[in-house]
Amino acid sequence: MTDPLTLPVHFIAQARLFDGLFSGIRSAAPHATGAAIESGHWLLHEAPDRVLHEITAFFGYQG
Repeated sequence: MTDPLTLPVHFIAQARLFDGLFSGIRSAAPHATGAAIESGHWLLHEAPDRVLHEITAFFGYQG
């Protein structure tokens, strides 16, 4: 058995794939957070504002 990750992890994925993938991430990083984004395959192209919001919020950017 390995030790779980303790570093901050924030997972961003399209909504229809999120639950299945996030459960695997949570098994390695139990305190991981995440965001399911309503979009197709190209998150940055289809939902750039939402992706940027998730990244800046995760890193605590206040600008």
